[in-house]
Amino acid sequence: MLKSFLVAIAVCASSATSAQSVPSSMESRTRPDTEAIAAARELLSATDYLSQMNQAAHLSAQAAFGTMLQQIEERNGFEFPEDLRSELRQIMLEEVDVRIAAMSETVLDDTAEIYGRYFSAEEIRELQRLQTHPVMRRFQQIAPQLTAELAQLGLQGAVERAPELERRINAAVAAWMARQEGRTSPPT
Repeated sequence: MLKSFLVAIAVCASSATSAQSVPSSMESRTRPDTEAIAAARELLSATDYLSQMNQAAHLSAQAAFGTMLQQIEERNGFEFPEDLRSELRQIMLEEVDVRIAAMSETVLDDTAEIYGRYFSAEEIRELQRLQTHPVMRRFQQIAPQLTAELAQLGLQGAVERAPELERRINAAVAAWMARQEGRTSPPT
């Protein structure tokens, strides 16, 4: 049971900040012009993109950690000692920091290019005007916390559905294994 928890924590830590590894259909779009990329870089700098990304990643990882820990404790009828809980939380947050550090070398350029695929330089400048408006600045300040709280809604639903999901996965694996027993050659 502790092993499954640690695996879940590792998955959480890696998935909280590594959505970039998923191939995207946007890679096939045309390359943006240099003016759009420059405007996007200016937008990202003006809106403190790196700081927002860092804060959102940490809040999301902490929210996921708390929900997963609660689920494991409820399913197994015990509570992790606070010292272990703190140590595991620290390990997960350190992993988030490592992932963010690795991303931060190229994330502004990568993000600017993505913006440039979808918006012209003029549109990006308009986005910057909108995003530097005082109300939007306030939203940007609270967005990471707001996102983490909103994510809890989905995570709580996932916790509630976890036993059913586990039952269905176990049934599918058992059925697959039964089908394999009837085959004369090993599965590919």
